[in-house]
Amino acid sequence: ERGESAAAAAAAASNWYQKLLPTGLVHWPKSAAVVVLAGSPGSLQFYNVQRDAHVMEVDVVGKNYVSRKERGDVMHYARVERVAFSRDGSAMATVERRADSTAVESKLKFWEFDAELNTYTMNTVVDADASEITSLVFSPSTDLAVTCGSDRKFQMWVPAVPDSSRGLEGELGGSRAQQGDEAAAAASAPGGPAQAQSAASLASWECRSVGYYRDMTPRCAAFSGDGSVMAISFGALITLWDPVTNLMTGSLCHSPHTDTVRHLSFVPSSVHLVAYTSPSLSRRGGCMYVWNLLSLTVAWSYSISASHLVVDPAADRFALVVKVPTAAAAAAARGNRGVRVRRRWLASRVAFRAMSPMSTTPGDCSYAFPRAAPCRSPS
Repeated sequence: ERGESAAAAAAAASNWYQKLLPTGLVHWPKSAAVVVLAGSPGSLQFYNVQRDAHVMEVDVVGKNYVSRKERGDVMHYARVERVAFSRDGSAMATVERRADSTAVESKLKFWEFDAELNTYTMNTVVDADASEITSLVFSPSTDLAVTCGSDRKFQMWVPAVPDSSRGLEGELGGSRAQQGDEAAAAASAPGGPAQAQSAASLASWECRSVGYYRDMTPRCAAFSGDGSVMAISFGALITLWDPVTNLMTGSLCHSPHTDTVRHLSFVPSSVHLVAYTSPSLSRRGGCMYVWNLLSLTVAWSYSISASHLVVDPAADRFALVVKVPTAAAAAAARGNRGVRVRRRWLASRVAFRAMSPMSTTPGDCSYAFPRAAPCRSPS
């Protein structure tokens, strides 16, 4: 009973934080010190954590400010629930959702960064109806985005290109290098820089393909460092896909099968995939699994109650935020010579997390493990 009450309290705290800041903290690829979070209702705030300064704000919803007629009137507004960036930050995708007593509206929007205006301009709007988008990620190697929805499907989005230029690159949405060549050609043609700027910007985004698996609901999606493998979780099952051919290449399943994968990330410059499952009634906390993608087996797992899992985008290491009796600890271990734990004690509860490349150090980095009872012995 004590374990169930602790799990319920952790879930309640997580839901409160999710309502307070639905997007969490997202690193902005264009700056090592800037994170993106939900700002005022319907907008995104870009914040420099190193200088403690506001950088810019993007109005995602395009709201109109109105006054309440009565003091007790409830204002229903759309809020930004998810945000993701391409590897260089030139493209941004957002998910906004509005729910009231009469209808539920969800919209997926794609944005392009305007260097002259130093902000993002909207490129494409997709009506997602009433389905909830549970995950939104970009491929690190090409112009490809993936969304997972409560309609039990995942969709792959690419920039639309003319039919005449469709080949393998066209099926993937083309490359920015190719678009840069088109912009250079436009610059030398009549119209000059204005036409070049139009050619350099991406065309509208379109849905390239739709996938599903056993009529199950996808929850998390992640890409490998080179973009050659895409992982999507369905409950306790992790499926591996080829993003070029849309073929499933493998599946991973942990035990117990009642636990749901809540976090899913590839470890850069390695063959490992890290997954964290939500707590079940059989254990006090959840469990973290490190999968070897070469053998499709669990390299090792660890029983631990963690609130956050974050992977360093520039090094092969990740961090867990765990709750201990006195504080929260972020643990990190380095090297393949054994488990070495590095702890940092924090004075207050961790609400959100983001890892910035400015804090990385070169070296042979590996995994993070606090001391706890393992679910399974390392292989």
